[in-house]
Order: sequence, then C-alpha cells, then structure tokens
Amino acid sequence: MDQLPVIPNDLLDALEQRFPERCPEPEWSEREIWMRVGERRVIRLLRRVYEQQQENVLENTHVLR
Repeated sequence: MDQLPVIPNDLLDALEQRFPERCPEPEWSEREIWMRVGERRVIRLLRRVYEQQQENVLENTHVLR
C-alpha cells in the first residue's frame, strides 16, 4: 500500500465519534447498511495505519538512543 500522510489521533477520535461502530437498525435499507460498513472500513484502515506509524516512531526513537 502507498504511504499515507501522518494520521493524527485527534482525527481518529473525531471519526470514531461521528461514525460509531454499531449494529444495523431494522429500518435501515441494505444500501445504508453497506454505506455504514464502508465508513467503518475506512476508519479501521486509518487506525491500523496510525498504529503502524506509532510503532515506527517508537522503533526510530529507540534506534537513535
């Protein structure tokens, strides 16, 4: 995967609040369910990239000591 810019934790927190993980409601259409799945999929991807970026920072800090 191509490298993404540094992802701030504040952005992830805001996205988590705006698009929370939740079970579908019975009145949601199939399309709405899939759209919400897509929202969460992007947030999970960004969270994984953020965690990798944090690990890289820690590893690079350790090497510099």
